[in-house]
Amino acid sequence: MKKIIILLLFSLVVFSSYATAAALSLDLKGTYQDVAPANSIEGARGMQVDTTRKIAYISGNTDDSLTAINFTEIFNGGPLGGFTIFGSQTVSAPLGSLDGIYFGYLDTATNIFYAPSSTDDTTSWFNVTTGTFALLNDTAVDTAAAGSQEEEYDVTIVNTATKKWLITGGRVDDYVSSFDVTNPKVRPAVTNSFNDAAGACSVDGMYNLINIPGTTYVLVAATVDSYITVLNVTNAGAIACIGSGYTDTAAAGSIEGLQYMHYNTSSNYIYTTSPTDGYLTILDASGYISGTISIVGSVGGLTTPVSVSNVYTNGSNKYVFVGSSTAVQNITIVDVTDPASPSIHSIFSEKSGTCVYNGVYSL
Repeated sequence: MKKIIILLLFSLVVFSSYATAAALSLDLKGTYQDVAPANSIEGARGMQVDTTRKIAYISGNTDDSLTAINFTEIFNGGPLGGFTIFGSQTVSAPLGSLDGIYFGYLDTATNIFYAPSSTDDTTSWFNVTTGTFALLNDTAVDTAAAGSQEEEYDVTIVNTATKKWLITGGRVDDYVSSFDVTNPKVRPAVTNSFNDAAGACSVDGMYNLINIPGTTYVLVAATVDSYITVLNVTNAGAIACIGSGYTDTAAAGSIEGLQYMHYNTSSNYIYTTSPTDGYLTILDASGYISGTISIVGSVGGLTTPVSVSNVYTNGSNKYVFVGSSTAVQNITIVDVTDPASPSIHSIFSEKSGTCVYNGVYSL
């Protein structure tokens, strides 16, 4: 049995999954909903999960909230709806702004959450060891040229030999920038920036930034140009594009309009979607050192797919769950046992009642 956490626009939902060679079913284990501070998750987009402490950190875009929900009781087989609030913070202006928060990065090594504000064009970080969410520092508001964080949706952290770098993504100006947060209590100035808005190496309109664990490489989902770009961050914080990444905007293999990626560390595969063309595409990123990303397999027939879960293994079968941004095709379960030939296993949909899946943005 596996536990699956699904983040909707207004709800956190937990299912358990049971699979056989013939079928996979989802059983509802609990839901959480709150649409007003404190503890709001209204307009929820991103979710970072501390798997050790069993806490889900949820970015509530509408109410400028970061809310953490403990799901230990449900994970351990407790009663339906066994959620507890671990902590919550709502800030709508600098310092510490969470205004328009989409995603963010949870550094489980330090219990620090790095939160981008798409409205105030700054990044703030909080100590989330306890539920008080103490503000440690932030970057200066920046909306132009090097260091721009204008309308940023996501950030990531890169650990080099002696430094910890906050990597930001300004969507309007197409800048990826580095800030030294080795000492999280010192407010950093921008160290270096990378800018490219067309073709190979594009970071145009980026939605999602992923650090390949244990490396200094960052995957960037350039939504406007439908590119996955590979960047490298040096110990001095310099950012450079590596290779030509991956793009495809038609039929099998399409990532047109991609928003989110899941990187599987055991296989070096990227699982991503094309909301425009309705595809889930699996890419081999084992050549990231040279910036080489190649297609493994792809399956179409999905409706506005945006989010992808990690890979769930049951016996010899492997599955990913794909979330839709509409209520047309809510959660599609895709069999990825053979990554070269993925196939739609089933569709899980509920348009009324306890859980209305009208926007599944994180799995």
